[in-house]
Amino acid sequence: MAKKLRSLALIALSAAMAVSVVGCGGGDTSSTASTGSTASSGGESTVNYPNGKTITAIVAWAAGSATDLNMRMLGQYMEQELGSTITVQNTAGGGGEIGWTALANASNDGYTIGMVNSPAFQLPIQRGEDCRFTVDSFIPIGNMVTDPGVVVVATDDSINSMADLVEEARNNPGQITVATTGLTTSEARACNTLAENEGVTFNIVPYDGAAEAINSIIGGHVRVGWLNIGDVMNHVNQGNVKALAVGSLERMAQYPDLPTFTEEGLEMNQFSMRTLAAPAGTDPEIVAILEEAMKNAMENPEFIEAAEAANVLLDWQDSATMTQVWKDLDTQWRAEWAERPWA
Repeated sequence: MAKKLRSLALIALSAAMAVSVVGCGGGDTSSTASTGSTASSGGESTVNYPNGKTITAIVAWAAGSATDLNMRMLGQYMEQELGSTITVQNTAGGGGEIGWTALANASNDGYTIGMVNSPAFQLPIQRGEDCRFTVDSFIPIGNMVTDPGVVVVATDDSINSMADLVEEARNNPGQITVATTGLTTSEARACNTLAENEGVTFNIVPYDGAAEAINSIIGGHVRVGWLNIGDVMNHVNQGNVKALAVGSLERMAQYPDLPTFTEEGLEMNQFSMRTLAAPAGTDPEIVAILEEAMKNAMENPEFIEAAEAANVLLDWQDSATMTQVWKDLDTQWRAEWAERPWA
């Protein structure tokens, strides 16, 4: 597998962006709970928000998926900051497109927010006007997780490396099934790029959520899973599946023996960022209140402990940073599409 693959990096961090991974640290990171009436600038807000009213958080994936579990965990601690209930609404389908469209079309009064996975912004490039949202349809509140891609198989499978996977696909054209969470996801795109560059064919099987995909791998219904590692860490730890390679830039501290895609001869890396967002046009003061509540929640020692116990790969980035990251991704992907449209 000496051929180099086109970069599929899913985070475009600008030079001005300082990455700060939220985790254990010295000092007291606790904060006083806010009622949501003060903006992050420290000045008094002119909006009475959320005023005890329920906030709906749209998740574009099925219940039990990593994004769903992340949102529920975060929501629990943001509720303490805001003094309002956050209700998760799972709107799965279309590789996330149905849920993200629902968020884009929701009222921008601050009472509907949602998790946007960074690969969402490939859809309007691929689908053009048939996709009902763009990068400008949302305002990022803050980033919670940066989650690298991973390739897994059942524990007893004879495939033990990415080289084995390519060889198996070469010997069985179109017969190696690969579970992803949609045909237009970054994972499916990475799989297609691998196939194109290696001259092999995979049979991609889309699921509405990672939980269903993983169960199909364990049950022997599909051979391979190309997912995010946050979706499969517990199953890897429990010995239900084995990981072949991960899309992080370097080996993960949690899995020092797991090679990266690059180490396996694939010149690519793959990440997905999970960002809390509001519909475009939401009052900046409301966005600031939500941003402060999210930051405080993620600095709560109890939240950090819960996230670490659940193997959640926390990566706090503020609204301004994520606005630039999204713009950079959109620019990068449009240039790639113009050069060579994705499979």
